[in-house]
Amino acid sequence: IYDIIFALDMSGAVTYISPVVEQLGGYAPAEIIGRPFTDFIHPDDVPDLAQSFQKVVSGNPEPSEYRMLTSSGEVRWVRSSSRPIVEEGRVAGLRGVLNDITERKLVEEALNKETEFTDTAINSLPGMFYVFDDAGRFVRWNRRMEEASGHSAVEIAGMSPLDFIAEKDRQTVAARIREVFTEGKSEAEGHLLTKRGEEVPYLFTGVRFQSDGRSYLAGMGIDIAERWRTQEALRESEERYRAILDNVQEVIYRVTVSNDPFHAEVMFVGGQV
Repeated sequence: IYDIIFALDMSGAVTYISPVVEQLGGYAPAEIIGRPFTDFIHPDDVPDLAQSFQKVVSGNPEPSEYRMLTSSGEVRWVRSSSRPIVEEGRVAGLRGVLNDITERKLVEEALNKETEFTDTAINSLPGMFYVFDDAGRFVRWNRRMEEASGHSAVEIAGMSPLDFIAEKDRQTVAARIREVFTEGKSEAEGHLLTKRGEEVPYLFTGVRFQSDGRSYLAGMGIDIAERWRTQEALRESEERYRAILDNVQEVIYRVTVSNDPFHAEVMFVGGQV
């Protein structure tokens, strides 16, 4: 489709349109000239386009994208650029060019749906999700990362991965990041450093992938604070139990009795012999 040249008067009526419009909209020029341009525009786009018309005739032209209705009822996306028509020092209307951008809009719509699907998927993950390149620039993350770290999206965009790691764990995590980019995958336990200065135990994972000639790391951060608390409680319990056994004055045995009445297993547990 070639560019379509058109002209409107100050009332918005079409005063000229090039014959190529018939290829796009199915209208002969005579069916359009003299009628308001809004007759051929999708109703939902008329208010914005009317504002754009006023901007153009006021000397502030800007491109517009909107839906045009064809003679068969089909909807086509078009983009127009216009300039005011000045006659004897006064604005008499506008003149512009429009072209069909339907295919581009369909691609954009498909990409938007894919992005929406992806965003929904990564935001439903129970842990933090992140993607950064080999220069340490974040290109993607989920809402959980913002919530867990306390940082806004704008802040994260300007941070590096190690900014989220407690000082005592940065060397280890940095080594694991390098391992992802050299070996393909790795993981590390460390402490997430929040915006408020809190240090929370996390398991960080990462895998390498390529896109547009660059290497990226995609991974997740899983809060393991509860697991650490459980392990610490078990360790403390074992230490207390061992201390008790090591300080009793009598010998303690554990006897395991089997179904054989003539057989039993006796094991020394603790105490002083």
